[in-house]
Amino acid sequence: MEEKSLLTEEEIDLTRQKKAKEYACLRHRLLLADLASGGIYLLAFLQGPSQALKACSLSLTSYPFLAVAFYFWALTLIYGVLFSPLEYYGGFILPHRYGLSTQTRKGWGLDRAKSLFLGLLLGTITLEVIYYLWQAFPSLWWLIAGLFIFFLTTLLTNLAPLLVLPLFFRLTPLPEGEIARRLTDLAERAGTKVRGVFTIDLSSKTRTANAALIGLGNTRRIVLGNTLYEGYTTDEMETILAHELGHHVHGDMARGIILQSAFILFGFYLTHGALNWGAPLLGFEAPHDIAALPLFALSMGLFLVITTPLCNLYYRSWEEAADRYALEMIRHPEAFISVMVKLANQNLAEVEPEPWVEFLLYSHPAIGKRIKQGKEFKKAMAGCRPPYSRRGNYQKYLNPNPLQQYLIRRFHKKVGELVKETGTMRILDAGCGQGFTIERLDSGLSIQGVDNDLSSLMEARERSPNSYFYLSDVRDLPLASQAFPLILCLEVLEHLPDPHPALEELRRVTSSHCLISVPHDPFFRLANLLRGKNWRAWGNDPEHIHNWTAREFIRLLEGYFEIEKVVYSFPWVMALCRKGQKNSGSQPPHPHSPLHRSLLLHVHSEA
Repeated sequence: MEEKSLLTEEEIDLTRQKKAKEYACLRHRLLLADLASGGIYLLAFLQGPSQALKACSLSLTSYPFLAVAFYFWALTLIYGVLFSPLEYYGGFILPHRYGLSTQTRKGWGLDRAKSLFLGLLLGTITLEVIYYLWQAFPSLWWLIAGLFIFFLTTLLTNLAPLLVLPLFFRLTPLPEGEIARRLTDLAERAGTKVRGVFTIDLSSKTRTANAALIGLGNTRRIVLGNTLYEGYTTDEMETILAHELGHHVHGDMARGIILQSAFILFGFYLTHGALNWGAPLLGFEAPHDIAALPLFALSMGLFLVITTPLCNLYYRSWEEAADRYALEMIRHPEAFISVMVKLANQNLAEVEPEPWVEFLLYSHPAIGKRIKQGKEFKKAMAGCRPPYSRRGNYQKYLNPNPLQQYLIRRFHKKVGELVKETGTMRILDAGCGQGFTIERLDSGLSIQGVDNDLSSLMEARERSPNSYFYLSDVRDLPLASQAFPLILCLEVLEHLPDPHPALEELRRVTSSHCLISVPHDPFFRLANLLRGKNWRAWGNDPEHIHNWTAREFIRLLEGYFEIEKVVYSFPWVMALCRKGQKNSGSQPPHPHSPLHRSLLLHVHSEA
């Protein structure tokens, strides 16, 4: 068996890249042909054929809902028969020609039959509901139908791992061993409620590799194609799993459902107007006339074609954030780069597609961009600075916006009040950044700072020349146990893929209290959205890995501290915590990677 190893960017197969460009070009042409043929088919059906099919459907039954079903089935099946050669070429011939498919004709035909059945079933249910709502609520059907789509999508997402995926693939739990142990530990560190890691028999149909986070709630699980499991190192598998866990931590599944449902709702609204305008012109009895179904399909199809690039823009930002999460959590950029190189070689994926192609069609960043992200992370680690430094501090503290400055002053005022309640004078600011907080607290306090960015510490020293500063990571402090009676950790935890090692370290170093704050979601996101910031990320700061509600934040802290007081300072929440005897950490100890070890450098001002 061939030994598994990490690949570098230089090992991208240029011969396969040439094939990838050819394959992508053919697929783009097929997509264009499919869209054009579908549009022409519906346009051609609008007049005579549509009325004839309506009459035929009504002749078979006196029940309107059955007539809708008969019409939809006939319209779909006729299209499938007419354009089956195009589907066969794109779905079977082309993947085999480029060595990507292992499926037999019989297997491919069986999968297409299953897909057709599911499409007819779900399409019939959806159309029946829409047509009923259209007749019962002519002016508001689009709103109610949009809500129905939201609930249907949520239900299907929840049931897909149990009912849909097993129709096409065999799911098996990841076998016991080192990989299973490391991946399970990784999921626990991320604080997920994933219901297991499974492999699917992708090799029975394809030579490509893939992984996904599927399901919701009790059915959420991570699935890895066996083409991935059998050809990648354990470090690479951890990187892949960390990416999928990033989607879980960021709530991308729920965000995707909301985004998709919102777009469909807007599409229904526009289609409502289009049919009210077009149905009389084309001689239909009413907008909800069965014969007007092709016009409904044309309107929604055109809307989806136009808005898909916008959806992809959001999806690419989510994928980039999941990549960032994986890099921060695993801190092994070589494995990340190797994964991207192997995916490019194995899946015939273009490393550098045309920009317009990426914008219109890609739901993930181009592999070349993802490799670049891994290289930048590697360079940042070698330079002993955080790959995603909190440069947002400048925007937060130095922004001239009077409302923002009021909120910052209010926040520091509450921090100062809580510090006074502890009665302590010696304080450590863990994650002090450029020293804005130290500068604004009472000058009579003795405050030292810790941060993992040397340039930030140099700026902090300029602001507070009488303070000591340590170049270190909050997850691995170069200090003795119980060294400080009060530790501040303000706006830090949300940047860490795994906050538990940091909380363990804070509890170790404090002798009495910790004051910890994070953005208070959903209010923090709402504040950003209202001022037009981070729209693509739904108001989330691109450097924030976690988004906690107050309840989730307190529950996290309760595993390590006794909570004395919770204070809200819009859009943040802070908790004054005491080091109790009963809490030794609700999570198992997390070994600190050598990459997390402190440089143990003191940055201070000499008299």
